[in-house]
Amino acid sequence: MPIVGIEKMLGPCLNTIPSRVKLQPRWSALDLLQHVQKQCSATFAHDYVDLADTVRTSTDWSPDSYLPCIIQHQKVVQTSTLSLPDVECTSSGWAYFIPQSGLWILSSPQDSMLQLMLCASGVFISLETARSWVKNLATAITIFASQPDILLDDVHV
Repeated sequence: MPIVGIEKMLGPCLNTIPSRVKLQPRWSALDLLQHVQKQCSATFAHDYVDLADTVRTSTDWSPDSYLPCIIQHQKVVQTSTLSLPDVECTSSGWAYFIPQSGLWILSSPQDSMLQLMLCASGVFISLETARSWVKNLATAITIFASQPDILLDDVHV
């Protein structure tokens, strides 16, 4: 691992693995989700590789490339407690943060719901636009869940 002392760090430590999806004209929502799942599963054998090494050896991107949008879905316990002698700690599944550049979309299942969080700098996106994007994303997810065979071309949000 390229981070000195990582074995002594209290996690979670995230490693970004880039993925690009080229939408196919006649894909259904289910086709898209299965493609993304298959592509993600294929990366697991390489999830220890640093992003800079991945960019250098596996893409034609410039070395100073950054990912303008990060989408992270993870089944995370949102809050939990840790009891130590004379101390009680509460942890949160997602830290509150504002990325300096780009956009993060985080999702996590919570009981019978899906929690969505969009994180971005106000320089990158206005609050009004962010709210609109989250609403549209939630609408698309609802359509995908209720109509998995719908063609992507027929999804209008």
